[in-house]
Amino acid sequence: MSGSSLGARRFKVRLFRDVSIKRKLTLITMLTSSVTLLLAGAAYVTYDLITFRQAMTEDLLILADIIGTNSTAALVFDDQRAGKATLASLKAEPHIVAACLYGKDGRFFAAYDRGKSGRDVGAAGGDCPAAGRGHLPVARRIVFDGDPVGTISIESDMQEFYDRLIRYASIGVLVMLASSLVGWWLSTRLQRVISEPIMGLVQTARTVSDKMDYSTRAVKRSEDEVGVLIDGFNEMLTQIEKRDVVVNQLLKNQNQLYRLSTAMQEPLSLREQLTRVLEAARQVVEIDRFYVWAVEPEGDRLAALAGAGFSEDEWKDLEGAEIPLVEGGAMYKAYREGVALIFNETNPLPAAL
Repeated sequence: MSGSSLGARRFKVRLFRDVSIKRKLTLITMLTSSVTLLLAGAAYVTYDLITFRQAMTEDLLILADIIGTNSTAALVFDDQRAGKATLASLKAEPHIVAACLYGKDGRFFAAYDRGKSGRDVGAAGGDCPAAGRGHLPVARRIVFDGDPVGTISIESDMQEFYDRLIRYASIGVLVMLASSLVGWWLSTRLQRVISEPIMGLVQTARTVSDKMDYSTRAVKRSEDEVGVLIDGFNEMLTQIEKRDVVVNQLLKNQNQLYRLSTAMQEPLSLREQLTRVLEAARQVVEIDRFYVWAVEPEGDRLAALAGAGFSEDEWKDLEGAEIPLVEGGAMYKAYREGVALIFNETNPLPAAL
């Protein structure tokens, strides 16, 4: 195989491969139906033509028997004029090209030629017209009282056969065109059973790819292989969506931890630094509000030092608030002894605070 023919073949394969699935299904359906119809039609026409040729042969043999029987007297009495007259009756058969009578010793006796008159045939030197190409010749022995008295040969053209072949070809072309149109109309509608779920799956994949929306799902319409494919695709989207939620949460926590770390490293004032730390911590542990109270240098009152989760107005009110320390109270005692004081459900915050 040459390089050019191989390249052309690869181009055709690539061209068909890149065609949409709708057109592929339509082309495959039409090609299959057309080839099937063509093979069935060719088989039928071939059988009919073979049968028709056999029927032509049988008809010629019957005609030869009839003409031979009518020529018996001419052969027995050696009457060539009567033999020519008998053969001349073949003019009624337009497809008979030529006919010849031979005596029992095989010598030429009389002949008929469609293209010549009886006088012209007799002047041809006593030869039987040669069988033409594309003609159908037959021969029969002529018997009288059980004894052979001669032979008759008849030659017919194949025009009737060719007319039948042309008629079949014309009908075949019309049938192929009509069946192709009907096949195209049916295939464009029936292929939707397969192509529409696949096209829906393709559209869903494009939507997921363009919008990064893993909550989108393809619509399942059947329980066949395409339905199994759609189930697998939807399951894959479900797994990706779950992993995406986990990854987003991890990224959120990472960002919060990064903000907490950054807040602790920036050279800010103590209040600003504590505010950032509390804000970051509030996001991590999911507590609504954080605030830090500091003991004033005089040691007799508490002042708000930093807070997180407050609105601007709330923090302004809280920032100027001072709480006196009761000398016998727990906070004052903890302050004086330098120990940590933790308030929780078992040790609630005093009402004064």
